[in-house]
Amino acid sequence: MLGWCSRTALVLLATILSGLVACSSSKPGGSWLYEKGPGGRLLDSEIRIETQRKTRGDRRRDVRRIRCKDGVITGSVVAPRQKLRGESPISFDDYAAVWERYNESGWGLNVEPLDPSGGYYHIVTMRLGGHSHEFSAQQRTNFLGVATQDIATRLDLVNEVVRLLDEVVKLEPYEPDVEGEPSEGNKSSQGK
Repeated sequence: MLGWCSRTALVLLATILSGLVACSSSKPGGSWLYEKGPGGRLLDSEIRIETQRKTRGDRRRDVRRIRCKDGVITGSVVAPRQKLRGESPISFDDYAAVWERYNESGWGLNVEPLDPSGGYYHIVTMRLGGHSHEFSAQQRTNFLGVATQDIATRLDLVNEVVRLLDEVVKLEPYEPDVEGEPSEGNKSSQGK
């Protein structure tokens, strides 16, 4: 009995140690976030969510974005209907956690047409290095009145970005132009 326990303990210890070695040799957040090669810097990236509300004739869209440009990670929100916008730094840990979820699930999703009977319609654009992809998310129910797992996954991805940006971005009033973008006199440094 003691021999079996000793062998089991050694196998567990070896597994834990090999896991620790593997984790310590990889880059924080996953090597896929970085340029290839030694000393690779963070890839430029963006997760952009445009939300269309169900108001007839209203073409304004809320835009939420998490972006890494030259190693600087920021989050921004523009909400033209509420006449609010803001931009703030995002921690690397939050950035890596969001990208981990999107990397696992987002690349395989596609754009579905807007369902007039559904909820808010979100177009999500993912860009990481030279790769980009779009998918949509909208609260919908099937004929039984239940949302499918695919719909739940899409909305979970959108909600993860919304929650993070709600926590870190302080929104301030601005005057939008006709299309809902900041007017020339009120444009911030977002996107530049």
